[in-house]
Amino acid sequence: MFYLGKKIQIILTSHSPFLLSDLPHSNVILIEKDNMRSSVVSELEDMGLTFAGNIHTLLSHSFFMQDGLMGNFARYKINKVLNKIINLHQSDLIQQRIELYNIINFIGERVIRNKLKNLLDDKLEIDLHEEFIKLKLRLDNLEGQNR
Repeated sequence: MFYLGKKIQIILTSHSPFLLSDLPHSNVILIEKDNMRSSVVSELEDMGLTFAGNIHTLLSHSFFMQDGLMGNFARYKINKVLNKIINLHQSDLIQQRIELYNIINFIGERVIRNKLKNLLDDKLEIDLHEEFIKLKLRLDNLEGQNR
């Protein structure tokens, strides 16, 4: 049997951004399910970039991951560490630095892990330098009293 002159349409569904990256956007229809109803999504950010597109971008945009590519608990822990680094008083930060470094070292995303490490290192260096200056001034003051 030959199907000359006939058009064949293949419908394929997937949750794979890898498959999506092999298709031009003109051949992709995204369907969103909302309250037991399905509807075609007409406008989607970066939709023109499906063919050879970045897998992470396709995953987050095409599969409606508005909250990003990270779980809520991981985001909570990272935000908690960040808030401690930014807001803790110098002495509390020094006391909790080992715990903070341990949590930071668990982070799988290299960019986030390195940024948090650098931020903590910088904050501890600044705080320790300020503490060193205070102690040196205090020592100089005590030495001056003994003369």
